[in-house]
Amino acid sequence: RQARPAGRLDEFSSLLAEHAEQAGETLPAARWLLRAGKWAFRRGASRSAQRAFAHGLKLAPASETELHWQLLLDHDEVLGTLGEMQARQGADQELLSAALTINNPTYIADAYLRIGYPQSKLGEEPAALSAYDACILAANQASNLRLETLAMGLKIIRLIHLGLMDKA
Repeated sequence: RQARPAGRLDEFSSLLAEHAEQAGETLPAARWLLRAGKWAFRRGASRSAQRAFAHGLKLAPASETELHWQLLLDHDEVLGTLGEMQARQGADQELLSAALTINNPTYIADAYLRIGYPQSKLGEEPAALSAYDACILAANQASNLRLETLAMGLKIIRLIHLGLMDKA
């Protein structure tokens, strides 16, 4: 009760998630875990954030598409921060699957962008370029200039890296 006026509710979000889960309230628990994960990530506690997002994904009902999407997105981000590239690639594919199910072009573009980046880091250049092209297409359909421009820039960097200046 006193945490909210003091602006400290985020600090207790993990505990609130635990209580909600024990009460059988999985949807509120998943929402609290999303909040707990974001708070931990902002504080540099990436491992705690990863655990919160992963557990939230187990609790979030499939019908809660926006909550599920946000948990997937944040889980993907924290895996990248932790340098867990194989786990990140699996999370990227889950993200794309969710984006296609939701059928949101911005989400699809974001998922493809996230797929391309680790592929380029792992030297999987053709796959990275394909992901960037898919991102550009989806971002264009969504009229999302930020994602489209970001993907174009990353694609140009990869093409220059491959010595394909004429295609850049």
